[in-house]
Amino acid sequence: FSSSYQSWTNLVIGGTVTSIGSSAFSGCTGLTGVTIPASVTSIGGSAFYGCTGLTGVTIPGSMTSIGSGAFRNCTKLTDITVDASNLFYRDIEGVLFSKNLSVLIVYPAGRTGGYTIPDSVTSIGSYAFSGCSKLTSVTIPASVTSIGSSAFYGCTGLTSMTIPDGVTSIGSSAFSGC
Repeated sequence: FSSSYQSWTNLVIGGTVTSIGSSAFSGCTGLTGVTIPASVTSIGGSAFYGCTGLTGVTIPGSMTSIGSGAFRNCTKLTDITVDASNLFYRDIEGVLFSKNLSVLIVYPAGRTGGYTIPDSVTSIGSYAFSGCSKLTSVTIPASVTSIGSSAFYGCTGLTSMTIPDGVTSIGSSAFSGC
């Protein structure tokens, strides 16, 4: 890619693409929209890292793997929608979870205010809240036992959080930059 890719505003990925590699569109700050076709089954780690203009993403039914931090530091991202036919992922009000709701994978970094994690969640994934600088509070339910690495990295607006007694594992840099 030349440096002009940073000024892209809309990205339509062709129907022959089956995977998006790690850091593939990292730093595309002008990107506001992306269309991921049903042919894509995997998105690599940090694939859209730092796409600060991206506001929404739709995950197709075909998606089987989303890498760690795929949408981290997308500071205008407010909504992630998952096609209802997807067997691995689902969304609840724009937040990305594993299909069985046991893992919170991505909380969109562009959201403001507080958030209460559903009681079904047992694990907060790596980079799940990374870059959520406008997030002011998080309520973690007693069901959570692990918090992934860099899970709350850069959450500079956090003023309130209680880590329940049931948490047995907190990953490296989980609260770095708070």
